[in-house]
Amino acid sequence: MLVVHPNSTCDVCLEGYTNGTNVPHSISCGHIFCLRCLQSLNRLMCPLCRTAFDPAEIRRLHIDRTAQVLNADNTSVPVAPEPESEVDVDVRRLQEKIDHIVLEGASLTDVRNTIDEIHIWLKTQPKDEHRDLRASHRLLHRVTEDREKLANADKREHEYKSRLEAADKMLEDLAQKRKEENTMALAVERSLREHYNRMNAEWNGKVSDG
Repeated sequence: MLVVHPNSTCDVCLEGYTNGTNVPHSISCGHIFCLRCLQSLNRLMCPLCRTAFDPAEIRRLHIDRTAQVLNADNTSVPVAPEPESEVDVDVRRLQEKIDHIVLEGASLTDVRNTIDEIHIWLKTQPKDEHRDLRASHRLLHRVTEDREKLANADKREHEYKSRLEAADKMLEDLAQKRKEENTMALAVERSLREHYNRMNAEWNGKVSDG
């Protein structure tokens, strides 16, 4: 599990990750920002090194609540972990489901079930709360829809190719059949001409003898 120090701050908004609303996330280049700032970017590029990143590769980090901090006399003391409420437990559980899908992958059915589960849960919460979970949910929903569109496009393309191949085969068969029919027609015509010439020669012979 990837963790950050409780005194860490987002490099964009400079807000700490300990206020319960900002959750640290890392992108492919390794830099860390809160998801709210990542969602506000006009371009999918790291604000620090300008490296492009894939939204599907954003990783949620955890805050190390047991990290050592200094008190007034410069002696280190552990930071006690904050107790989680039932809502916090649900948020963490649902966010971990999204993280699992992003990092490990899942079937389309599992992804859809997770999206629906989070959507139903968020409807029970105030609209101005759980911004990070809402952003992750929206991002997962958008990526899933885009992938479904691509999959449907690939499926349609495969169907079109199959139809074109079938049409080409039909044209080829028709051309071969027409060629065979022309060959047969020429053979019949040649046979009829030979028969006519033979009968005409016989008739002319009889007329000459008479």
